Amino acid sequence: DEDGEVPDVTFHGNDAESETDLGGEEFQAIYTLSGIEPEGDVEFSILVTDYVGNQNTYTGTTDGSTVVYDKTPPELNSVTIVSDNIYDTTWAKVNDTISITFTPNEEISADFVLSFDGVDDYVGTGTSLLNNLSEFSMAGWINPSSYGNREGFFGQNDLIEFGFNGSSISLWTLRTGWLNWGFNDMTFPLNTYHYIVIVGTTSSMKLYVDGELKTEQSFSISDYGSNGYPFNIAGGGIFDPSGNWYHGLMDEVSVWNTALSQSEVQLLMNSNLTGNESGLIGYWNFNEGSGNVAYDQSNNNHDGILNNMDLTSAWFYRRGSGPSISIMNDDAIISIINTDQFYSEHVTTSTDPEGEVEFEITFTDLAGNQGELVNSTTNGSRVIFDMTEPTDFTVGSVLSTGGNVVENAWNSTNTGLDVTVPVESDTTLKNGWIQVWTKVGNNAFEKLGDSTTIANSDVGTDKVISFTSEQVEAITGFAEEDTLTVKAIMSDRPGNETEGSESINQLVIDQVLPNVVNSHIESDNADSTKAKVDDNVTITFQVDELIQSPTMTISGGSGTVTDLGSFNWSGTYTMQETDDEGVVSFTVDEIIDVRGNPADGFTSTSDESQVVYDRTKPELNSVQLATNNSWNQYWAKENDYGRIYTNSSEDLLTLACTFNGNVTTDHWYSAHEFDLGYTFSSTDTDGLVVYEIAFVDSAGNLGDTVRASTNNTFIVFDKTPPANFTVGDVSATGGNAVATFWNSTNTGLDVIVPIENDSTLDSGRVQIWAKVGANDFEMLGDSSFILSSEVGSTKTMSIPGDSVRAITGFTENDTITVKAFMFDIPGNETDGTESTTTLLIDETPPSLISASYESNFSDSSLATVGHVVTLTFETDVEIQTPSATISTQNAIISDLGSNRWSASYEMQEGDTEGVIPFQIDTLTDSRGNPTEGSSTTTDGTEVTFDNTQPTINPVTILSNNPDTEWAKVGDTVTVTFTGEETLTSQTATIVTQSATIADLGGQVYTAKYKMTESDPEGEVTFEIIVTDQVELESDPVTGTTDESLVIFDRTAPTLDLVHIESNNENNTLIAIGGN
Repeated sequence: DEDGEVPDVTFHGNDAESETDLGGEEFQAIYTLSGIEPEGDVEFSILVTDYVGNQNTYTGTTDGSTVVYDKTPPELNSVTIVSDNIYDTTWAKVNDTISITFTPNEEISADFVLSFDGVDDYVGTGTSLLNNLSEFSMAGWINPSSYGNREGFFGQNDLIEFGFNGSSISLWTLRTGWLNWGFNDMTFPLNTYHYIVIVGTTSSMKLYVDGELKTEQSFSISDYGSNGYPFNIAGGGIFDPSGNWYHGLMDEVSVWNTALSQSEVQLLMNSNLTGNESGLIGYWNFNEGSGNVAYDQSNNNHDGILNNMDLTSAWFYRRGSGPSISIMNDDAIISIINTDQFYSEHVTTSTDPEGEVEFEITFTDLAGNQGELVNSTTNGSRVIFDMTEPTDFTVGSVLSTGGNVVENAWNSTNTGLDVTVPVESDTTLKNGWIQVWTKVGNNAFEKLGDSTTIANSDVGTDKVISFTSEQVEAITGFAEEDTLTVKAIMSDRPGNETEGSESINQLVIDQVLPNVVNSHIESDNADSTKAKVDDNVTITFQVDELIQSPTMTISGGSGTVTDLGSFNWSGTYTMQETDDEGVVSFTVDEIIDVRGNPADGFTSTSDESQVVYDRTKPELNSVQLATNNSWNQYWAKENDYGRIYTNSSEDLLTLACTFNGNVTTDHWYSAHEFDLGYTFSSTDTDGLVVYEIAFVDSAGNLGDTVRASTNNTFIVFDKTPPANFTVGDVSATGGNAVATFWNSTNTGLDVIVPIENDSTLDSGRVQIWAKVGANDFEMLGDSSFILSSEVGSTKTMSIPGDSVRAITGFTENDTITVKAFMFDIPGNETDGTESTTTLLIDETPPSLISASYESNFSDSSLATVGHVVTLTFETDVEIQTPSATISTQNAIISDLGSNRWSASYEMQEGDTEGVIPFQIDTLTDSRGNPTEGSSTTTDGTEVTFDNTQPTINPVTILSNNPDTEWAKVGDTVTVTFTGEETLTSQTATIVTQSATIADLGGQVYTAKYKMTESDPEGEVTFEIIVTDQVELESDPVTGTTDESLVIFDRTAPTLDLVHIESNNENNTLIAIGGN
């Protein structure tokens, strides 16, 4: 920064070879490394001396630039080889791709950049990388070929966008708007690398170019927002959703979720990232050199896709030279997977040599150290190239398997197919495979099943490949009477294949089963559908083609089979005593045509004919009797219908039935289910019905005549009604029941009905009828069944009160009349005579007219122990003897006549003082109607009970002496007292002498006495006795309530010492003036 001498420069302590003054105070020192220097950063020291002799030493660069010395040859840590052969990746055939991947122990790749054409090239990540950031940094090297309006470097549309905007480098964000730095050809020349960085926080944005701060802006936001657009590089969605293409080179693009400082920007410009830096969310160094993927080196997997780019020109060398590789003597292209892994591939051709694939890798590190030639893998992997097809062959025998095997035929029973293929003794066929192909008739060959792997044991043998019937019958065009042809394709291990010749034999398809055209069964019985012992049963049937002789069983026995010609057959069997009854069973089986196709046998005829074998006389399984009587299904009265339901063990030809000798009306539901009915009339005789059933089965067997049911049911006919009767007593129940009356408390009605000693009444019924006054009789309540215990006795019918009160015309002072209907078991009825007992309706309760209360004390409103308290009351109607309590004790009740009553009680020591309570209990009139009692009088009278001696409070004493607590002769002593209740008399003494009583009003009294010479000295005594209104006398009161007292003193005072003297100094017995 000032004039100075040419500096002295050393490298690792060694003098520079040359030190040159370039002019303008700029110098250059050159040093050639000799090989003895330590590896790592090249150290240097610059001693600078100005023109007056001041010196300073510098040991580091001002721009952060460094040179690393490396003299160690690079090595490959990992080398693998594989093919894309779909069968075995250790083998390859013609047109397979052989891939070699290798990883060096240090960086050996050239430094690439991406070239963008400014037309439609861009790199898209597909990720919204800049969402919700409160801080960010974006950096990268650009070498623009031109610039224009809205040409994007990198960013996310409508969120954070960075690029050219005319002759400005501009940043636009959703939250802050535009930040611009204008340039010209001098400040920002084209076709030159520039390092551009934009940094944003919640308070500012800064733009750096080549490490220098160019412009900044301040503001206040919470974050930069978010949207759904992806992060793109070089356009395609920067400043607009599409377009805005950058033209030029670009390298080392990085995105951060932190705000870089200027020193960090300068360090970043002069060094390479590792990808593990804190805050790094995306890093694309573009060193892949080929392919359409720019890998994210930050390991965040935000890989970029090269869009619309010519991959032959997009990757542009910036510096260095990459490794080289030859595969099978062919120079191959190397792709960089990431910074430390490389990939190359070779597509095999027919000119490549067979055998193990050979390769050579040459490589140099970034310092130019040559690595040792590599021609083998590190993991022992290898690929063998084989392009020779298997030897020609002919498919051997083709045989159907399973079921009825017939040579050169495929029938309906076959379950599989065996194909024999000869396998040459060739080791390349081990782990190869065979694919069988087949066709039907003139159809094209198609694959049959999956390919079959050739095992080591199959090599040099005839290999049998098996298929299922489902696979065979799924062949296209598989049809009856057509031909099945088979061939095979054999592939060796890498997939070279040979198509073999067709099989030496073919299979004819025949799967049509013989068909039974018709069949019939009959017997030689008069009824050909029936059979008995020794009858012959014959089955005949016809088929549609020649078959082998079938087998037949009839009723479990072997039938005699006869060929009737013209595809007709018969089988005959003679029925035996031991054969099962019922439909004769049969089976015709083993219907197989001459080609072995079997048809299903049959066990039923085509015309549904059948023969029933019967050797047992019929029986009636069920015989059940019932009637339509609505009360008892086993009893009947005149015009009731009786029926027998029955079913037989087999179909019947005839059936007849009689009831008491009368023929029934029969209904046949079927030949084995029947209803036999009869309607009873007045000509029928009472009693148990006698019946007979005669029947014959369809084979002519006569069943045993039936005269009893199977379930113990019967029918009894009864046309006689019950005997005449008169209803007995009728009485109200519940509450206050009073004979011949219905009152408000009654809850029910009991009616006594006499029951005749008649067994037909057992389980019969009684229905009560009633009326009020002149109204019509109506049913009262439900009917009730007659119990066995009531027959020959009486039955009590109980009717609810609600039903009684619901009788039509139910009215006060009207009369309830009751009668009954009696029904026997089948329902014959008798209307009984009305009951002689009627009930008068009276539900009006009595009323209390008056009630008065007094004692026998002179003041009838007061009472004490021993006084009699009397309650007198009167009702409006006659009532039953009531009950009452006085002072909670039972009172003595007296009937005073004319509906008047009294209740008396003598007060006792333990009774409660105060107004004496009383309670007249519920009053019930003579017909049972109750009314609520009373605890109050009608005239307001009441009696108060007092059993406590009177008391006085307060009680005080004083005298009229100037000192009221003392008295002398002639002084008056006054005792003042107050009664705590009304007092009728008071007496008092003071010092045992009668005192004068004065009533001051309000129960306040005074007792006065004038003290005399004869009264004793000391505390004045007194006594007071008072009497209350009920003549109770208090205990004598002799003390005050406030501890006041008066002391009587009648003795004159005396002087014990009287003395006189002067204060004369000479003699106290004399005095002079002034003494």
